[in-house]
Amino acid sequence: MWSSDGITWNLVAIGGGSMVWKDVIWSEDVGLFVAVSNGGDSGGRVATSPDGKVWTQRTSGYDSYSWTDVTYGSGLFVASSVGGSTYDKFMSSPDGINWTIGQADIPSRSYYGIGYGYGIFVAVSISGTGNRVETSGTYTLPEGIAPAPYDALKAGTADVLLFQTNDDSDVTMVAGQLQMTDGFETMIYLALFGGNEEDPGGDDKSQQWWANFLSEDHQYRSETQHLLLSIPAIPANLNRIKQAVKRDLQVFIDEEIANTVDVEVTMPTLNRVNITVVIKAEDEESTFNYIGNWKAMT
Repeated sequence: MWSSDGITWNLVAIGGGSMVWKDVIWSEDVGLFVAVSNGGDSGGRVATSPDGKVWTQRTSGYDSYSWTDVTYGSGLFVASSVGGSTYDKFMSSPDGINWTIGQADIPSRSYYGIGYGYGIFVAVSISGTGNRVETSGTYTLPEGIAPAPYDALKAGTADVLLFQTNDDSDVTMVAGQLQMTDGFETMIYLALFGGNEEDPGGDDKSQQWWANFLSEDHQYRSETQHLLLSIPAIPANLNRIKQAVKRDLQVFIDEEIANTVDVEVTMPTLNRVNITVVIKAEDEESTFNYIGNWKAMT
């Protein structure tokens, strides 16, 4: 749908009723909107428009794949997929019409989000054991822009900024630039929600997560994520979630990143959990809030 004022909207039909359009991006260079779909079997899973009003459905050659996100940078539209073959997870196009498949470095991932900024594409996956982030390109700051300052709390933690969606998380774009963070937002988010959903913690270490490289003495798993998928979403289980959050964030204490980590957990609405984390490092205190889906049956 399109609107000239953000208040009154007009619907536009693209393809058959089974199309599931997931994302759209505008390129000033090309003068084109490009949208991608993760479902449907009618006429292709890419659509283009010069004005957002009149759309043309396109056949990319990879229309059996589930395309979930699209971005533009370095002269290319690039889309990410949660489907496709073991390695075929990306496709790129200079004009939004002619597309070329691109292979992931890590197999069998479901790349739900992709963004571009400062010369680099970054894609994030919602599945897989171990690494869930892939990059393409070279990170380069524009002339005249200095790196973000680092203080005692934030030193060494620069990362791609993730924000939450109903489908878990996505990267953040402002004016076509991938947003970074020099705080703990992304590290905390991945610690709580970025592990293997099938890993309950405990003695079986066959399913582990990205932070295990930090220490040979301690192995960390996202117990919080596992519990939100496996125990009933009722107030009586809030303390159990709170203790899991504290265990998942123990890495901040054990690796001497922070002095203290305090946690509060509430249920703002049915099947939702609000996690508040207060981290204190060298007399500086920062508070972070995360709203997660409590997907287990009540």
